[in-house]
Amino acid sequence: MTNLTTDNFTFHKAALVCVTLGLCACTTPGKKTLGNSTVSKPTSAQNEKAKGEDGEEVLPDADIGDCKNPASNISKPTPFYVPSLDIFMTDFTNHCRDSYLVEKDSDWAAMRVPCTEGSGKVEEKGGNSANPDLVGFPIDVNCDFLPADQPAFEAKVNTALGLEKTASSLAINPLAVQYWEVENSNDSDVGNVVMLRTNGGLSRYKEWEKGAKGKSIKVDLYGRENAWGSEQHFYHYEAEIVWTSHNRFRIKVTNARELSEQQKEEVGARCRSLKPKRACHLAF
Repeated sequence: MTNLTTDNFTFHKAALVCVTLGLCACTTPGKKTLGNSTVSKPTSAQNEKAKGEDGEEVLPDADIGDCKNPASNISKPTPFYVPSLDIFMTDFTNHCRDSYLVEKDSDWAAMRVPCTEGSGKVEEKGGNSANPDLVGFPIDVNCDFLPADQPAFEAKVNTALGLEKTASSLAINPLAVQYWEVENSNDSDVGNVVMLRTNGGLSRYKEWEKGAKGKSIKVDLYGRENAWGSEQHFYHYEAEIVWTSHNRFRIKVTNARELSEQQKEEVGARCRSLKPKRACHLAF
């Protein structure tokens, strides 16, 4: 494991965060294993996206293929975001052949953001408690992302997607935050610690620390499921850092999406334009 340090904050570059959680799965070409189940990923042209009149990506209707009893509310291939549950669905066990549809009895894997189920600790560096030089918000697996009541959460997912009541989660993995930007601020960097170090960012923190209801710091979080690297799906979360109590915070997700290669490159270009230079090659 390699430690990467920036502005007195240290984060870890790990091959897979899920090693520590016991959630890792080995892969073979064309297939993915979830626990003891094997998933054959859809490969047909039905998963290819087309452009509608408004330029938005649209998916063709899925052929039912060899589905015996497909889930009723799945209309796109994984990964896809379910806003009502703040969860990215990343895989299912029983894909219908040549289709993005899945059988109703499919178990599933998903992804959530750290600090959405529990509070994290604010880190203040330098200066004094009234006027710190740097303020950090670590967003990592030390901060809860797993549902407090997993059976109840699984039931909500199954209902939302039209799966059988007996379907269950084989893994709920964390987003590995690799790059972040504070909205309306010059604060941005590589890593999983959102840092406020500019005058604007620190002024906003002082307002936030007062704990006024509704006060939050808006951030854009970018990363991948479980791991550092540039091969996996790349995600963008619009979120808010919400005050919970003295020196504690939580993350509230307001929107999320998977980025295309072009969109990822646009974010990478912003990272590479930062001065002084950041270790953007680690994320992009």
